[in-house]
Parts: sequence; C-alpha cells; structure tokens
Amino acid sequence: ITGLTPETKYYVQVVGYDADDKTRLTYYGKYATVTTAKAPVTPPSGGPDLRIGTFNLSGANNDGKASGDHQIWSERKPVVVSQIVEEDSDVVGLQEAYQSTGNSSGSVNQYTDLRNGLNAAGKPFELTDTNKDASRATRIIYNTSTVQLNSQGSFKYANQVSGSTDRFLVWATFTQKSTGKKFFFANTHLSPNSSTVKKKEWQELIPKIRELNTASLPVLAVGDFNTSKFGAEAEEMLPAMKAAGFGGVTNQEYKVNPPRSPRAEVVVDGWINSFNDYRRSIVDYSYTTRHDKVGNGVDWIFATNALRVKQWKVVIDFDPAALKITGVIPSDHNMIMTTVVMP
Repeated sequence: ITGLTPETKYYVQVVGYDADDKTRLTYYGKYATVTTAKAPVTPPSGGPDLRIGTFNLSGANNDGKASGDHQIWSERKPVVVSQIVEEDSDVVGLQEAYQSTGNSSGSVNQYTDLRNGLNAAGKPFELTDTNKDASRATRIIYNTSTVQLNSQGSFKYANQVSGSTDRFLVWATFTQKSTGKKFFFANTHLSPNSSTVKKKEWQELIPKIRELNTASLPVLAVGDFNTSKFGAEAEEMLPAMKAAGFGGVTNQEYKVNPPRSPRAEVVVDGWINSFNDYRRSIVDYSYTTRHDKVGNGVDWIFATNALRVKQWKVVIDFDPAALKITGVIPSDHNMIMTTVVMP
C-alpha cells in the first residue's frame, strides 16, 4: 500500500474477491492497526544541509571467496553506485576500497572503479587522494558539484597489528559550495584483529583530529570502528569522543538501548545493524519488533556536538513484509548516512 501519510494511524482489513472483482469469496478479516513512520528528510538543493556517509565496500580482493549472496565486486558495484547517488551524498568515507589491481574490475583499483562508476552515472565524484599507497583501502570520495576540496592527508596509526593490514586516519577539509562554509572530515577503519590495538588506534584518532583541525572547523568523523555500543571499547571511547567535541549523531551510550536522548531528529531504519554479513534475512541483525531501538552497528558517524542532525539512516533495500534484502546485496555492511546542517 503506497501513498500513505507519514505518522498516521491506519486500519487495514482484508477480504477476498473473485478475479472479476465483483464476487466476494471470503468474510472480512479482523482489522490490523498500523502507524506509518516519520517521513525521511529530503534536503533542499543548494541549502545548508550536508549529506555525509560511511560505507565499507567489502574488498574486491575477496572476489575469489564470493558465493551465494556474496557476489563479486563487478556485480555489487552498480548497487553501491545507485545507493550513493540516491542518497544525494556530498562526502562518503570508504573502507575496504581495495587498492590493488587484478580483481573482477580489471586493471583499476576498487576506489577508482567506484569513482568511474559514479561519473558514468552522471555524478561528478572524485577521490581526495588516488595515490595507491596513501591510505591503503581507506578513502574519501566527494561530490565536486556540492563541495570543494581544500586540503587532505592521511595518518598511519602508531599502533598496528603485526602482519595485518595497516590502519589509517584519512582526513580532508572541504567548503560547502551552497553556503561557503568549511568543515573537517575524517574517515577510518580500526583494526578488527586486536581489541587492545583497536582501542589504542581510537585513542590516537581523537587528539590527531584536534591537531589536524587547525582552523577549528566543524568536525565530521566516520568509519568502521569494529565496535558496537556493546563492545568493551565503547564504554570509554564513546564518552571520550563526545568530550572531545564530536559525539555520535545517534547519541548512543554503552549498553543503553533505546537511546535516552536521541540526537538525530529523524531516524530511518535505524533498528537494523550496519553489518549484514551478506545475510539476506535481516531478522538476525535487527530489532524487528522494537523500532525504537538502534541497531548494534560497528559503523559510526560522529559530528561536532553543536551541529544540528536532521537525519540518520541505515541505507538498505529490503522488503518490509518478508524482512529480506531485495536484489544484489552491495556489501557485508550497510551504508550509513546522516544529514547535518552547517552552522
């Protein structure tokens, strides 16, 4: 049933008719009562709204292991492109955007291949750095029609897991073209291989952002932190981010659900986890009967505490009746988006 009014109670009753739509075949069933959700925010073009995302792409280096609902990158890429486009994204932090060649996309690396796909879709996206070794698979992609890149760089954490992929903090400063206002953007992918190292990397991230943000610009920090609100690291680090001046846009607290003081004015499909593990049924990684709760995602968006957060969204194409993802699953992570208002 489409065309319903947001935040409105409806009563639904079912009755069966013959194919000619004239002969009633069944009695009327019992009424079901439903209340429609709040309407998603559609930011006005050229206004102060800024659309920020984080997306772990699932590396194309895993194509050799793809089977079932885990398809190779060349099959998943069109869905990734469509989601970034449909969300009117301004800046997106990418993780697992594989930097080497020889994957299903041919001779280009994954983050360049994604940029090319976005450009082919008519969206002028660019990467802050295409240097293959700048920050491994952690990258920033941005819409050149809505934001202007001013400066960029990357920082390799001092704490690393020996023999594992190097972890980076990638950063950039931008100017929002519609308002002329500047902001600082950071993206990271913390280590999943050691809780101790992961926490130390997170502890490095906070002072490094403050050090790099020399103009004291509004901060937006995103990434795959490999920690949910129930992870041990969250007990110390979520308050630490907020105390540093850039708390989570959902205002989640360690082991608290639903949030006590929600920050985002509108939450869309927030009851679903950000990590789906290529499972088509969302039942096992969501609160299907408690939409007031926030999913236990490992992908986060943090923003300067004073910024207004109009929307936070888990981007996922699913059948709400069957509770299953529809079409090709773009990654083992769901994209996360937020709308903030530049001050």
